[in-house]
Amino acid sequence: FKQKTAYEISLGLVGSEMCIRDRLTASPHRVTPLCGYFGACTGCQWQHISYQHQLEIKQKMVQEAFNGEWGKVEIIAEPTIPSENQFGYRNHARFTVSKNAKLGFVNKATRNIIEIDECLIMDPGINQALVALQGLVGETSQLSIRYGVNTKSLMVQPTLHRPEIPFLTGQPTYTEALLGQNFQVGSPSFFQVNTGIAEQLAILIKDALRLTGSETVIDAYAGVSTFAVLLGDYAKSVIAIEESSSALKDAEVNIGTRANIKLERARTEIALQKFVGQDIDAVILDPPRMGCQPAALRALMEIAPRRVVYVSCDP
Repeated sequence: FKQKTAYEISLGLVGSEMCIRDRLTASPHRVTPLCGYFGACTGCQWQHISYQHQLEIKQKMVQEAFNGEWGKVEIIAEPTIPSENQFGYRNHARFTVSKNAKLGFVNKATRNIIEIDECLIMDPGINQALVALQGLVGETSQLSIRYGVNTKSLMVQPTLHRPEIPFLTGQPTYTEALLGQNFQVGSPSFFQVNTGIAEQLAILIKDALRLTGSETVIDAYAGVSTFAVLLGDYAKSVIAIEESSSALKDAEVNIGTRANIKLERARTEIALQKFVGQDIDAVILDPPRMGCQPAALRALMEIAPRRVVYVSCDP
């Protein structure tokens, strides 16, 4: 138990009555969760931890990630950048439909559906749609709501047919805006779920790359080309690499007529090989949760760009 990280312990203690028989003394970092579904829902695992301590745990997770099986690596993990909104920040929700045609989440341990009337981490626009749809979605078993925090654009999937539903559903795309730039996002395409933090992340990447307008930048695992578009005004050229057909359709729209952004339609580990021996100033890596394929890392070492920014959802 002592060898577990604070993060692993926090995951193990939430939503599992088998783990704790009694709590004799509360941690000074323990707070009362605001959500009445906390624990039963299992969607959130950290609401019983003060937000400041959550930030400290995340900083420690990054530090510990560099002390792995290859030995201790001396790094300085900077303090975690807080979200402006601790609640009401998510622009995407995936719900399961109960036998009562109500929307809810599946408990990870029991697999029971927990019907909910409001999710505190969702943007109010999603919760408004949730209320309007309750009891009317029995024709499907799963439902996704995506909401443009800065555009008020709504996408509900799949198409629902009951006449009582007060808005259109089944939209193939919706629009979100980051730093004043609109992005089309298709139903299967990935997009950062915290709009405000996505904007902060784009600024952080731009500052870390120290772009002067003369650089050639590769945006690997580019998705809908969010970073490529947001950095396009600060670099000489940007090469966006993506393989998902849905994301590529969105990227074409989002890039539009920008002549200095080129879309490379291929797997990242294959596409990077084309740039070995070329003068590449910077590479952005933003892979799926599994991380970069070894072949992509080998190609990256051969390219040897002056700067690399790695955006990781799992350090």
